[in-house]
Amino acid sequence: MENQNTNEIPVSQENTATDAVQSAAREDKDWQAYNIAKKDRNLFAKAIENGTLLPGADGKVDTSNATSLVRGTKYQGMTNILLKSFSKEHNFPTNEYVIANQLDHVNMAKQIPFEDSVKIRKGEKGITIHIGEKKKDENDKDVIDKETGKPVYETKYFTLFNIAQIENEKPLLDFAKEEAARRLDWVKSQGYYREPNPDKVRETVQASSGEPTAYLSEYFNAVEKGKDFSVSPEIAEEFKTKADELLYGQAKTPEEREKANPFNFAKLSIAVNNLVKKQKAEVSQRIRTEKAKEKYNQRMTEYAQKHAPQPQPQAFQAEVSEDYEMCF
Repeated sequence: MENQNTNEIPVSQENTATDAVQSAAREDKDWQAYNIAKKDRNLFAKAIENGTLLPGADGKVDTSNATSLVRGTKYQGMTNILLKSFSKEHNFPTNEYVIANQLDHVNMAKQIPFEDSVKIRKGEKGITIHIGEKKKDENDKDVIDKETGKPVYETKYFTLFNIAQIENEKPLLDFAKEEAARRLDWVKSQGYYREPNPDKVRETVQASSGEPTAYLSEYFNAVEKGKDFSVSPEIAEEFKTKADELLYGQAKTPEEREKANPFNFAKLSIAVNNLVKKQKAEVSQRIRTEKAKEKYNQRMTEYAQKHAPQPQPQAFQAEVSEDYEMCF
């Protein structure tokens, strides 16, 4: 933990909201949030420097996911970016991660002797991520805010380690394969499974703006939907420049940049998440509207068919015609 006296945080008028967080941290002498914010900021900056967030020679940005080796889940959003940047920084061959207590679970489940146990290599340091989870009471029920009536969320921290940082990893890899097979069997039993189509052409999301919030929201969309993300050199350069300004402001020297407000990255994350939520809500509304319109048009067609004028029999038409002529 960094010492308060050697790590003075500058307070600026233009960053009132994040400065308030810093002030609270300073008063409480709780530097965990500050230290993690700084590490996240630095990793995100490296994700731009090392090309994690910029296009390669083919003009496309890597849209793969970092994954939880044991659970098989894919990391999304900023967490995915930070994990991939962490892998690239340390030259790890894959983006597969585990939590320390998962190693203990594997050792117990496989009944592995202590000397052969799966463990983190000595001296290895992981990456700490944080997620918001619903707060639970003593009965494991959601804690509800009395004023808003909504669930209360709390921040939880987890330290992840890349598979390359694990010693005696074979039992872990075997366990992960068994878990993956078990999950696949369950999916098939529920009728959800679709055979992958190797000939399917991946769709492409074209970056429309170098403004960091817009750029990242489009990137997140591509990652989540399994699409490619194509970026022009001009937009890539614009994103790189503007992202650096958001993270470090006018700080230029390494010393100034190190002291720059690390919560600027949190502000960017919040802005991107809000935009992504808004876009998802708009897409959902558009889909609901299109389905409602389709259903409405179908009902209109059925109604028109049901109430269409019925053609009169030919004999009846002749009688009407004769009666009409007799009137004259």
